[in-house]
Amino acid sequence: MILRGFKIKKFGLRTLLTTGLSMLLATGICSGAGFQQKCLAAEEAAPVINAGASTGEKDLEINGSALQGKADLAFIHDGLLYILDGRTGQVIKVSGSGQAIKPVWSFDGQWLAYIRLTATEADSGALWLVKRDGTQNHQVEELPGPVEPDDYAWSPHANKLALNCQGIWLADPQGQPEQLVQKESAYGFAWSPDGRCLAYSLTLPQAKNESPESRSDALYILDLSNGKTAQHLVAPESGIKVVSWWPDGQGILYWTIPLHSASLTADGADLFSYKLFDPEAKLIATGLAYREWLSLSPEERLIYISGSGRTAWTEKCLEFCNTRTGSLKKINPLPASVVLDPSFSSDGSKMAFVTAKDWGAKVWGFKNIEDLDSWISTRTLWTADSDGTGAKPLTKAGQGIFRPEWSNDGKSLMYVSEDSVWLIDDQGHKRQRVVGPLSLPGSSNDFHFGFYGHASYGDLMDWFKY
Repeated sequence: MILRGFKIKKFGLRTLLTTGLSMLLATGICSGAGFQQKCLAAEEAAPVINAGASTGEKDLEINGSALQGKADLAFIHDGLLYILDGRTGQVIKVSGSGQAIKPVWSFDGQWLAYIRLTATEADSGALWLVKRDGTQNHQVEELPGPVEPDDYAWSPHANKLALNCQGIWLADPQGQPEQLVQKESAYGFAWSPDGRCLAYSLTLPQAKNESPESRSDALYILDLSNGKTAQHLVAPESGIKVVSWWPDGQGILYWTIPLHSASLTADGADLFSYKLFDPEAKLIATGLAYREWLSLSPEERLIYISGSGRTAWTEKCLEFCNTRTGSLKKINPLPASVVLDPSFSSDGSKMAFVTAKDWGAKVWGFKNIEDLDSWISTRTLWTADSDGTGAKPLTKAGQGIFRPEWSNDGKSLMYVSEDSVWLIDDQGHKRQRVVGPLSLPGSSNDFHFGFYGHASYGDLMDWFKY
């Protein structure tokens, strides 16, 4: 078997665009009292839960005490959704059937949204909501079709869920969804920091003798407090993929999609920063359009994985930017390496990222699983000061690191390695395994290959940090 860019699991590649741009129940509670007895060292075996042997599930290893006082964890194991309560150590089995994917916590940690796929190879499905204790698990009814895993997000200040499903909708956990934008060409929305507005893009109507690829997208802002919508800018002959608001709510980050081409975007997209009501946006950097390859600090500093080419294993570096002024400098602490998966601490004083060996631009795939695993094993965890200085590796974190995130107090890092979730202190002295394995039914190393080396562990887990 040769692993190349077209040889992927659909679970590993999340949709980059919608509207023709696709590329990119039984609830059981397992007692967690024993998990609070002690924190396990890295080399010690975690307690094992045989969660519902009658369902054919594999054993889970769970160390509930590791997260005590830090976070709750929603995770997918063998296609089923679980919640690990960091306060009590209890493990709540949310779904007893179907195939769950992409859990997302509400702003207050009281609700989870997730998708239940309808077929093994499907990349969309019914949207479900469930309370943190496993109760009120229900499908969001009255939507016109299935929802894709990147197409929903909670308000930062209320238990309201915005979603894209043949237009933009607003769902209330206790009521029926309301359609806010009726255009099917709407996509790429983001909540403002105060939860008052939604930014989104629309593909403008096709002019006479205009090819579909030459159509332009416009950026809109919907004020939910009064229902008014305003158009802000147009990207000529390009799509717009809204990424995020500035932390102070005075601007918006977005990618442009040249000629609405998924193929062109797979090799890089321009990241723009737009200050509201300015005549034009500012080009910040160019890189792949993955949200997890971008992190914002409260001071509006931005770290972003820049570099053209669709392969994750070459020509990728960490670009340090200011959302208002643009690129400041590039950071790459090791020669012949790439930088991936950046993360600012919540106060913006520190950053974390992953380095891996640069395999060169001539490598487009792997002849076998062993070669892929060899590259994954070079993925190591690093931390640095907020400006990129003082970079150092956390060698005790192990190898094969994905998706590092800081705890709210900035004293710990949570990350994925060996298909398990781990916790390590910020000095890199001690790591603990929290839970594992994360998995979808039938998932294999194809998932680790993802799309040219980009694997989406965000489909399998989400934190609610205290």
